[in-house]
Order: sequence, then structure tokens, then C-alpha cells
Amino acid sequence: MNMAVLLASCSKSVLVHSIDIPDPKLSLRVHQGRVNSVTWNQNNKVLATGGDDGQLTLEHAETGQALGQWETGRVGINSVAFTSKR
Repeated sequence: MNMAVLLASCSKSVLVHSIDIPDPKLSLRVHQGRVNSVTWNQNNKVLATGGDDGQLTLEHAETGQALGQWETGRVGINSVAFTSKR
């Protein structure tokens, strides 16, 4: 993937934009509520998202394929991060 930008702005969607193309390369609608946080892993192949719905999701950054989903219950997620490689 060339240089890209992640967008999640008070909506239920995450958009992946390439720097040189105005239309999104990928649009993910993986949350029932607002998306509060989104980040790439260290090699930019996996996206992690967290939202008001209490869901933490992992998706393949180029295809959008779901890789995992976890539920916290009623608590919204405001921040997600990957740890560094060991």
C-alpha cells in the first residue's frame, strides 16, 4: 500500500485514502455506533478500530476482511494501539 490516510470522524465508517487519489481506497462500516479510534499495526497490514458500541475490531488494511472482533460490553472504546514487536 502506498502512503495512505485513515479517517474516522464521528461516523460509523472508517475510510482509507491514498494520498494521491481523492476517492477512498477502502470504506469499512464495522461499528453500530461512532468510531472513536483507528490505527495501523507496525507493518500497515492490519487496522484496529474501537467505537462507542464497545467493539474492538481488526481488519485487513487492503481488503477490509474481518480478522477479529471483541466486545467490551457497555463501555465505549476511545483508544486503540498495537504494541511494538518483540
